Amino acid sequence: MVGCKNNNKAEVVMELLQIKRLITLAKLKHYSRAASKLHIAQPSLSRSIQAMESQLGVPLLQRNAKQVELTDYGRLVVERGSELLAAAEALQQELKLMQGLETGEIKVGASPIPSVSLIGPIVGEFLRDYPGVDTELVVGNWKQLHTKLLEGQINLFIAETRSTYLEQKQELEFEPLPKSPAVLCCRADHPLLAQASVSLKDLRQYPLALPRSIPPQILEELSELFEKRAPHEQGIIRFEQFHPLKGSLTHCDMVALVPMLAVAKLIHSGELDVLRFQGMPEVYAHYNVVYLKNRSLPPSAFTFIDYVKRQAQYSRQSVANTLRKVTESDYEGLIT
Repeated sequence: MVGCKNNNKAEVVMELLQIKRLITLAKLKHYSRAASKLHIAQPSLSRSIQAMESQLGVPLLQRNAKQVELTDYGRLVVERGSELLAAAEALQQELKLMQGLETGEIKVGASPIPSVSLIGPIVGEFLRDYPGVDTELVVGNWKQLHTKLLEGQINLFIAETRSTYLEQKQELEFEPLPKSPAVLCCRADHPLLAQASVSLKDLRQYPLALPRSIPPQILEELSELFEKRAPHEQGIIRFEQFHPLKGSLTHCDMVALVPMLAVAKLIHSGELDVLRFQGMPEVYAHYNVVYLKNRSLPPSAFTFIDYVKRQAQYSRQSVANTLRKVTESDYEGLIT
């Protein structure tokens, strides 16, 4: 139960169950669907919400014929209530850990590139070594993963933290992984590869794919790419997730700036090649394992992190070897 005070200064008590019901109703915006999701009768759900409104002395919902909407009071209760539910689940987890009880489950999030390059290669080995631990993998962008972490839906996630500004969030703890150099790459028989050197002006003649999140200093160095383009020059596509573009990159004249971690296998196989760009600024992707400072992780999560770190070190060496194979002199600063 959670104690609070209403407008008349009288102490009231809300149950976590009531908060959970309100949050479910707020997400589904419909009483019958929310009641079905909660496995209770619709009148019971209605009475629970009415009791909360009576206890708090404020309206939580705006009711109309089509759907249910939160009032400003309701949005505040849902926001704070989500934090309370996550804290309660974390408390139960910590109590079990103190008793030496393993929960047997970890929930891991990852953005697409580390999900394929770091988690994919080790998850089978982890499950083989720890058959009693159920593992759930959630793939999404960094904003989705951050929200799920705060709501207690995942224990940890792996994502780029520098360009996304996750590193500035005080509630987070970070386990750094080796940084991954970003490279300009294209199909192996791209016309630009025949040139001794490539300038920004040359790049404007071809479709160019760039990450949506690029550090400001790098944007400044590449500013010529964003100037008004002549009719014969090609456009730019800004992407949040690289994987949907892989097909275009290998089958057309597109050039892309991507973390080497995402394309090392394609370069090693000869499908893609690294473009030698005159004056190419050093760009890195900074991937981290991210979790909450004030929430304990199960022991199996730390073991899983160790597996990810080992794979990240292996990938770092593989990337370095691939870059040396391409042209060691051109990318000397990236592989040291």
